[in-house]
Amino acid sequence: MRLTLEHLHLYLLDKGYLDAAAIVSGDYLATQMQTRSLIFRVTRRRAPGLFVKQLQSFDPNNTYALQKDATCLWLIKNQPAFARLAPYVPAYYGFDPEKQVLVTEYLPEASNLEEHCRLHQGHLPAPLFAKLAALLATFHFPLAPEVLASRAVQFFPRQAPWVFNLSDPGVTAQQALFSKSQTPNPALAAVLGSPTFQQALAGIQAGWQLTSLIHGDLKWMNVLVHRAPDDGDDEEQLKLIDWEIADIGDPLWDVAGVFQGFVSNALFYNPALAGATFSLVPGVSLADLEAVWPQLARFWQLYVAHTAPQLALPADALAQTLRYTAARLVQTAIEQNMFSPTLQPSAIKFLQASYAMLTQEAALLTHFPLAQPAEYA
Repeated sequence: MRLTLEHLHLYLLDKGYLDAAAIVSGDYLATQMQTRSLIFRVTRRRAPGLFVKQLQSFDPNNTYALQKDATCLWLIKNQPAFARLAPYVPAYYGFDPEKQVLVTEYLPEASNLEEHCRLHQGHLPAPLFAKLAALLATFHFPLAPEVLASRAVQFFPRQAPWVFNLSDPGVTAQQALFSKSQTPNPALAAVLGSPTFQQALAGIQAGWQLTSLIHGDLKWMNVLVHRAPDDGDDEEQLKLIDWEIADIGDPLWDVAGVFQGFVSNALFYNPALAGATFSLVPGVSLADLEAVWPQLARFWQLYVAHTAPQLALPADALAQTLRYTAARLVQTAIEQNMFSPTLQPSAIKFLQASYAMLTQEAALLTHFPLAQPAEYA
């Protein structure tokens, strides 16, 4: 059964997410948007809103991704180990595996962190630094054996990000170029065509650890900023959404997602870096990103303050996070060009910045005095 705007209320009534009084009194307003999933937003005046997601295509990959999203939200609601994370996600109401429908809380006044930063000329307001670090710390911790053995946690595949495969000699250019699209991907071709780039990527996966629950796709679009209208608290709160790529993995990959947000903003808001032609060298340099390094250092300091017990060597962890950030830039550049035969300007900047970070690591770390071991003695 495919949900429609005209019949959505009948489904919600049948599943108990809505009562007849809401319909009769007019306390129900539904709107629809269409992405790769069907999205319905139900706004109510006297009760929390509903966010309804249904797959358009029930292929195995999409089905598994939605099930992971639902599994994460169920764990956060029901597993005591993740109780601290519950305030940072929309409320979970239920999942219908037969119809592939996920129902969660709808936050009508929220904007995502990327939109929020645009209102502040690309800067993340200082109060949100600490909130974002605190959010990550609620689920970035080693999982106890009994949690790892639970059926819900066993559902996760424990796979490293696909971008690491690009340095595998067994992955040919032809296989990689057509892995997700029949259109040749120029961003992917640029990476595979640079031995230096591939060599720099090769050593990153060796540090991957299966430590904790990770979001896996922690980009700023997946962090909502909102104010609760009825609790008397005027402070902005954060909610982390879209857990479809969640897994048991390395928490530093999520931190790298935050780092990538800062780097992407620096690239986006610097018109001088809009190169018309592609070249890894010269390209975006570490100096071109000078303004962003203090922001990353500050966020790292806040993150370590929350997670220090499991970061035995914070300096090494920071270096690995910066490598992951560079890898995420590569991944984003490739995904942006998935269906485009020409290299997009943003992808050019992402690849150049990644190349500079990977090939000049020693110079990069000089921008991070907080990474020095003495700071954590």
